[in-house]
Amino acid sequence: MATSVGFFYSIHVLYAAGLTVNLGELGSITVVEGGRGGTGYTIALSTQPTAPVTVTLIPTNQISLSTTEVVFTEMDYNNPATIFVTAVNDGIAEGTHPTVITYSFSSDDPEYNGLLVNPTNVTIQDDDTAGFSGTQPDNLVLAEGGATDTFNFSIFTAPTSTVTVTFSSDDQLYFSPTSVQFTADNFADPQTISVGALDDVIAEGDHGYNLYYTVSSGDSVYHGFVITTSTGGTITDNDTAGVTVTQSDGATRVVEGGATDSFTIVLNTAPTSSVDLVLTATDQVTLSEATVTFTSSTYNVPVTITVTPVDDSTVEGAHRATISYVLRSGDLHYDAFVLADTTVEITDNDSAARGGGGLSSGAGGTSSGLAPFVTEYQTYTRSEETGDRGTGESISGTRELSEPERQAQREAEEAGVADRSMIVTPFLERPVAPSAGPITIALLNNLKEAGLSPHFLVKLPDDENSRTQVDSAVYYVGMDGRRHAFPSDQVFFTWYPDFSGVQVISLEEMSRIPLGPNVTYKPGKKMVTFYSGAAVYVVSYNGILRRVVSEAVAEQMYGPDWRDEIEVVSEALFINYLFGTAVKGLADFDPVRVEASVQAPSDSLIQWIQ
Repeated sequence: MATSVGFFYSIHVLYAAGLTVNLGELGSITVVEGGRGGTGYTIALSTQPTAPVTVTLIPTNQISLSTTEVVFTEMDYNNPATIFVTAVNDGIAEGTHPTVITYSFSSDDPEYNGLLVNPTNVTIQDDDTAGFSGTQPDNLVLAEGGATDTFNFSIFTAPTSTVTVTFSSDDQLYFSPTSVQFTADNFADPQTISVGALDDVIAEGDHGYNLYYTVSSGDSVYHGFVITTSTGGTITDNDTAGVTVTQSDGATRVVEGGATDSFTIVLNTAPTSSVDLVLTATDQVTLSEATVTFTSSTYNVPVTITVTPVDDSTVEGAHRATISYVLRSGDLHYDAFVLADTTVEITDNDSAARGGGGLSSGAGGTSSGLAPFVTEYQTYTRSEETGDRGTGESISGTRELSEPERQAQREAEEAGVADRSMIVTPFLERPVAPSAGPITIALLNNLKEAGLSPHFLVKLPDDENSRTQVDSAVYYVGMDGRRHAFPSDQVFFTWYPDFSGVQVISLEEMSRIPLGPNVTYKPGKKMVTFYSGAAVYVVSYNGILRRVVSEAVAEQMYGPDWRDEIEVVSEALFINYLFGTAVKGLADFDPVRVEASVQAPSDSLIQWIQ
């Protein structure tokens, strides 16, 4: 039966010899780590002893007591003795947890000597929270193959067992060390970890990373502790998707009925999915492989492609074939990757005597022949510069048309092109290198003497006369040794981004460079139409215009905004262009591939065979 005693009340009384414990109004003892003072309770003997009784109080290491020994006599046995309980601030994350106070009795009174009583329960509220502190790498900027960065780690509370933190990532980072350990002795000491970006061979572009933490320990509070994944940083990639085509001796050259040649192909980076590379050649050559497949393990193993010329009986002279490529892959960096065509130089083994119709020049000029074609004739007139200063005369010539040319002529006539002299042979619908004949060599020597080289952009100095325009004209110095005017800014900007590369030369220097045909729009860059006509053309190699047969074909080549890619050309510039076969689909003309295959105007200037 409980008896009230002032502030305290007894929660239980032991009959006969025993201990009366009074826990106060709350009926329990609760202490807080780091709290001030303590929580008090009282003890007294339940019966009068026959001799003094010594009660020893025994706390655990979680608490401390205001006294650990109380002596009761026959006179004061029932006077309560107050004990204050304080929690030990141990720095260990334990949460709210229990502990006990036990008692030991000694006395000459046999009823009390060695008496066993129940322990007193105590509840401890912890002020320690498990956790980690430091500089987590959430916003690091790392570069593949570049410098490392650092972050540090420590834990909030002393563990009851060693805590191991292991670092990992999704194949993007490396760490030194890969894990750190904390004990009760070093838990508060920050440990430094170096982190760097793995230098892989995969083209990913600049990308983020995920850094994961795994915590293991015999301390249940820390074992499996969840640390938020670190994200938000950036890794700068040093890999660029690409394909390397290596030609033997820097070019691919074959001889009809004789020597073959070969080249090798490799990917520049490991793909994330297999890459199929499809090779297609024009009908002048055959290839040893039609499709090559690269994987992440074979991407850098060169594949050899053997090129064999078709030994036909057609007299063509030195001519070219083209090898084009299409890439397909689940790796978006390689799927539809645009690879420039490979040009094959072919030496012909056929010859034929040339009949009438050769080219002839006026006095002091040069003469040369054109390889014969099968049937019909095409006539044209061109200017030929001769002599030391490049002065010359008008030269006319006739050449026979082949069946493919006659087909081109029929298509052009259907498109409304009345001038049959504007029809050109399909062999011009590929870049044609300038001939290295005596005229070209002499012109190139003129350039050298003037301190100039092919591919220069030149103009005359400003004459400070707003009424003249000759000083505003910009010329391209071609591989043929001639200067070629840009007829408009629109044409110029399809080849160059600005005028910063234009070099000013004197009138005397300019006069040493004979004038050649105008520069035309860069192949593949734009479509054109003329003010007086409704037809729309793509610009192909060598200034050849090819009619686009429908709006659907235009959209297929240039996208839904294809109308924005049309330039209107004055009829005064009509003479700059020739006409070829119509374009009926992307298979006939791929503007992206065509544009990528020409680098300078010389790759697309109309070249006269000398």
